[in-house]
Order: sequence, then structure tokens, then C-alpha cells
Amino acid sequence: MLRSLVGSEMCIRDRFYIPQTSHTYPVYLDYGAKLPVAVVPIAITRNQQYDVAVTFDLPESDPNYQAGMFMVGVRLESESQEVVASAKRPCILRYKSTLLKWMQTVFYALPYVLGWCEQRQSFELEILESSLNPWSSPAVTARVEFDDPNVQVYSAQLHFHIKLHGLRWLMWRYFWSTAVTFVVCLAFFFMVMFGVAYLTLSLGQEEAHLDQLTSVHSTSHPQVFVGRVGEECAAASINSPGRRSKKGLRHRGGVSNETGETTLLDD
Repeated sequence: MLRSLVGSEMCIRDRFYIPQTSHTYPVYLDYGAKLPVAVVPIAITRNQQYDVAVTFDLPESDPNYQAGMFMVGVRLESESQEVVASAKRPCILRYKSTLLKWMQTVFYALPYVLGWCEQRQSFELEILESSLNPWSSPAVTARVEFDDPNVQVYSAQLHFHIKLHGLRWLMWRYFWSTAVTFVVCLAFFFMVMFGVAYLTLSLGQEEAHLDQLTSVHSTSHPQVFVGRVGEECAAASINSPGRRSKKGLRHRGGVSNETGETTLLDD
């Protein structure tokens, strides 16, 4: 039972309550346009907040060094081409002096020749922070753009990281703690429900058993039952004051007529 409850909690966490936490899409820049741009179809969960980042590799080439500072932008658009969110971030190749370049080339000469490493720099730019994907008009495409046509890019990727809050964050961050708590609370709830049901059924069965005994006794022995009732009524009438006075008169041998006169009887 414990294993089934933990399995159900994992199913709720992974499929129903917590959506996919990250999405990664390749970015293919179109250099035929005025500026390098890529339109990426995306499928992310509605009504969720995401951090959007772009990772790319740039060769340490002269055009990239000459480009200097350039801007990388991301724009999320809905199916009706409505802008859901957009932002831009600056980027530049890390500076290396001529002497450092020569020393690095000499030191990594053999790996460079064998193709084990390349003269490139990797970047990860967080473009959007806690961007909400609305329920009514969710984003279906992401437009990635470099504002300098001279920038050379080896490869690029677009990343969406979900922002969890509240119980979802606890279920994802502290899985075993929430699983144990959920199982204990569920087991306690079942125990309380079973206890209440058992007490209700027990009391109902006792009352039904008493009613059944009474009905069976009155049906099978009606004279005895009536006799008992008569005895109880007689006992109640004997205790009354009028009954006591009449009993006293009879004991002395007197008889009372309808007019209230009393006649004594001789022994």
C-alpha cells in the first residue's frame, strides 16, 4: 500500500500537478535577412512563469572581435503574432591580448591540430526572467535576433526553465519529504474514516438487534408481554392515594357504594 501511495504521488508530481521543468530548442540563424534572425516554434505550459536564456558558441575570429558589443534579443509571440514578452541583452567576446593568444596557441597546439578543442567562447545570456506565458494567448514562437550582421555563430540554443512556487516547488525540490507527509496524512485520513464508519455500523447493528428481539418477543409470547404491561400498570395504580384508601377500607371489611357511603361487613 505504501508503495502504491508513493507511486501515485510521483504520478501526480510528474504528470498532472508539475509540468515539464525545462525546454530546449535549437536555434538556426538566417543570415540571408538583414540581421541574423531565427524563428523557433515552441510549446510551453500555459499560465506558467519561465526564465528564458540563449546559449551560443562564438569563434575567436577577427570579425567577432571587430564587432565589439552586440545585442541579442528574444521575442515571444502568440499565434496571432501578438508580442507576449521581449527583451535584449548585450554580449561581447572576452578580451585576450596578443601575447596571451600566442601563448595559448602554443600551449594547445597539439589539441588544436588533433581537433580535441577549438578556439571558441561559450556564452549563456538570461534574456527573460519570470516571464508569464498567459492562458488566453500563449506563446507559440520565439524570435531570436542578433543586431550585428557581422557576428559569426557556431551554434545556438534556446532554453526555457520553469519557475515553480508554493506546493509545486516543494514537491519538486523536496520529493521524499512531501511524499512521506502526503502518505502519512492520507493514511491518517483513511483511518479516521474507517473508524467513524465502524462505530456507525456497530451502533446501528446494536439498535437493530434490540428492535428485532423486542418484536420477536412480543410476537411469539403476546400473553406474557401483555401480562407484563398489566403488572406495570397495576403497580402504578396501587401506588396512587385513591387506591390506597380503598384498599384500607376493604381490609377493614367495608364496601363503598356509588354514592360514597360505606357499609361495614360483619365477619
